[in-house]
Amino acid sequence: MAMQTIHSRRELVHPARRASGGISRLTTLLRVADGAWCIAVYRDERRRQALSRQLRAALLPLPLIELSLQNTAPDPLALLQSLPPVAYPAPVVSFTHVGNALPALYGYLDTEREALAQLSHRLLFWLKERELHDLARHAPNFYSRLSGVFHLDQAATVPLPASKLPAGRGTPPR
Repeated sequence: MAMQTIHSRRELVHPARRASGGISRLTTLLRVADGAWCIAVYRDERRRQALSRQLRAALLPLPLIELSLQNTAPDPLALLQSLPPVAYPAPVVSFTHVGNALPALYGYLDTEREALAQLSHRLLFWLKERELHDLARHAPNFYSRLSGVFHLDQAATVPLPASKLPAGRGTPPR
């Protein structure tokens, strides 16, 4: 089998995992997939905060819990286990300031992959482009379990929350 040359950093993301629909596809995945693990790639903190507000509104009534990895042990499993017991459906847990926890976070993610997979939480990690590529290289076991990578550096619309959909319809009105 011939070796494939990687011509750009973006190609490190497996094509099947690269989502093109931005925030609306991320919202859909998080709504319907118990135990999903996602990465949202963003440009800057102000943009991430705006996207997080949009996502929180779009996910209602599903709760979104933000956990910062700034100034804390980079142990996602311990942070998740410290949360109150979850009801069904499990909440979306959004990990912010992930870059501040690197490189120590790589080891936690890779070694705790199976334990994290036992939880029903939907996990969302906010990363910048460079951090995404480093994660793929340094935590390959964790990376291989991802449900999707969403590049959110372009404006996108957010679907209506489920509570705002017309009765008997699965898609929002156009």
